Amino acid sequence: MLTGRIFGSEEAHAMGLVLDVVTDGAVVDRALRTCRLITRHSPMAIWMTKETMWQNVDAPSLRHALDLENRTQVMCSQSGDTAEAGSGIRRKSARRLGSRFDELRADGAILDAHAAD
Repeated sequence: MLTGRIFGSEEAHAMGLVLDVVTDGAVVDRALRTCRLITRHSPMAIWMTKETMWQNVDAPSLRHALDLENRTQVMCSQSGDTAEAGSGIRRKSARRLGSRFDELRADGAILDAHAAD
């Protein structure tokens, strides 16, 4: 990347810069499938994962990054979603673990059934 050399998607995949390569016609379907996998988790877990990732980009030390991760784990474990997740595992249920994201439209917009709450 530092050389500025242009390379294709297959090479980017081989280098580990992208997780998957799909055809142009399959991009939206693949993105929606990935969104559905993400939204099976609780909104708190999704938000804190993103927040921790971005904050750790500039972490001054490994110790700082681990402290932030530990804080995040404690916060998420207190949200109530952990108990629901354990219950779902025992029931072998694919429930969405408190996720507020009920449906994804074809254009990628999220329909939130709890928006009126």
